[in-house]
Amino acid sequence: MVVGMVAVAWADDGKDSKGMREKEAARYLKALPPEEFVGDMIFNMAQNFPAGQRKEFIDNMTRHLDFKAVEEATLDSLVRHLTAKELSALADFYSTPVGKSAMKKIGVCMKEMGPHIQLELQKAFLKTSQSIGAKPGLNLPLPRPTPEKGGPKK
Repeated sequence: MVVGMVAVAWADDGKDSKGMREKEAARYLKALPPEEFVGDMIFNMAQNFPAGQRKEFIDNMTRHLDFKAVEEATLDSLVRHLTAKELSALADFYSTPVGKSAMKKIGVCMKEMGPHIQLELQKAFLKTSQSIGAKPGLNLPLPRPTPEKGGPKK
């Protein structure tokens, strides 16, 4: 019972309210704006095109991408899944030169790691499927969609 009272007191102290999360998420997005991190993604995508087409690809992707929609989706997700304290720590880190430098490099790391991780996941999936007697893709049950509170978002 004491634990429950402490949890309620902590939750109600205003330090992790939706308003505080929104404030810290906005600070995070100021330190790491979608134009910057999505721009880096577009640049990395452009590397799949011949050198002579990369600038045109980047220009067109940048023109056609709705950065405001990306910002809104990012803000919504950050507020929903992270605490104000976590958002504050991220904003603090990405506001520093070291944080900005790390963020620029993480995309390259993910691109390098991705195929290796995917291969290991596929191998583990096949071994797991065999060990439980399932045929991948044929009789594995699909997870039921979780209903959202308050109905679908519009």
